[in-house]
Amino acid sequence: MLSDNWQQVISTFEEMKLKSEILRGIRALGYDQPTPIQQRATVAILSRRDAVIQIPRLEERTVTYIAALLQQIETRDKSCQAIIIVHSKDLCYAIQDLINVAGQYMQFSCLVCTGGIPMRKDIEKLRNEGQQIIIGTPGLLIGLMVDRKFDFNRVKTIIIEDSCIMFNSNFRTQAFDIIYQLPKSAQRVLMTTATTFTLADIKNKITKNTIIVLNDVHMSDGLQLYYAVVEKDDQKLNALCEIYKEVNIQKSVIFCDNSERVDWLADKLATLFENVAVYSMHSLTRQSERHEIVKSFWESKAALIVTTDCFSSVLAFHPVDYSVHFDLPYKKEEYHDRLCCCGAYGSPGVAINILVKGQLHDLGVLERYYRLQSQELLVTNYFYQ
Repeated sequence: MLSDNWQQVISTFEEMKLKSEILRGIRALGYDQPTPIQQRATVAILSRRDAVIQIPRLEERTVTYIAALLQQIETRDKSCQAIIIVHSKDLCYAIQDLINVAGQYMQFSCLVCTGGIPMRKDIEKLRNEGQQIIIGTPGLLIGLMVDRKFDFNRVKTIIIEDSCIMFNSNFRTQAFDIIYQLPKSAQRVLMTTATTFTLADIKNKITKNTIIVLNDVHMSDGLQLYYAVVEKDDQKLNALCEIYKEVNIQKSVIFCDNSERVDWLADKLATLFENVAVYSMHSLTRQSERHEIVKSFWESKAALIVTTDCFSSVLAFHPVDYSVHFDLPYKKEEYHDRLCCCGAYGSPGVAINILVKGQLHDLGVLERYYRLQSQELLVTNYFYQ
């Protein structure tokens, strides 16, 4: 396993000597001062050495490397200087939104390369305008690199977002191909939610003289975990309604395991809760609609969004009050992302699993894996604080 080896701490962004334009930008994101982990991690990236950095909370993690990347960008040089490799198309756009806010007082260019947009448009932007930061999924980035008409030889920094997922998925081979095609001198930064034996092995393959910065905050800090048990699956909706009768709904995310289930539940809730905005989003939702759905959800005073695990990482940028798991996730990693949508790692939040009796074992497997413990909500008292 990995061991922390970086002790340097700088307690303010000013002392990190970030450009004044960047200071204004990250303040616009709500970061007047760096968090404890950012006080070490941002400095580690600014050192330009290879690094493995564990920051479980998505927005905190993203702001950490954005601040360092913008500091290192040479604005007069229009060639690509940084590449961020991301496993999710929607997450690419969410990261770009944060970069644009943080860098709004600077002159720089940032391109997202994902599916759904003809590659020729990306090629035209690279040829005609130059893009100093490129964010993309592995397949599209490989496609751009195959066209040798672009100069990637000036790339200084490679960020691999959520390395645990990247190197434990179908993207593994493509991610390696991208890294090996970029300059050997480029800084390689593995951002991660957790440390694993796999990540320790990956670190040895693609980084050298590596800084390791680990977060010592446990997932359960600040998080209240509950579960409610029903006899049959068709009783879950009644249980959910009983829970919401006792809760002052402000913002809540409800996770289902497939798109049909999402649409069905969203329709039911829209009928039952007339004074609450109900949104739904899943893999069949058109790309052009997704950004507007998420934006409307955040802008609503009281809202529910019913979704699948495809969007847990995007929703985790701004944690909500409650995360309800109408269905358990298929993968252990998805449970982590769900919990990050409602707090965890020091931020307050409530997560509730609604189970049929046969799923108690499955919940136990997840809780042992993440060292968590939840309390049962009795049928006569579905929710209490």
